[in-house]
Amino acid sequence: MGRRSLPWQAGPVSIGADCSIGSGATVVGPCTIGDGAVIAPGALVVGDVPAGHTTFGVLERGTR
Repeated sequence: MGRRSLPWQAGPVSIGADCSIGSGATVVGPCTIGDGAVIAPGALVVGDVPAGHTTFGVLERGTR
């Protein structure tokens, strides 16, 4: 998958309190990362991540 195949949209990324975003992770907006969420190193996030949720892998989607 290349960057051109991702659902790129201009939009804000909101990051809550006490979040952990690992090295090399990519977060594509518009989306919201909830308080205390953990995004693993190298993850590709293309949707909202709920508070306290751990996400990892490629094209992981939280609830939207």
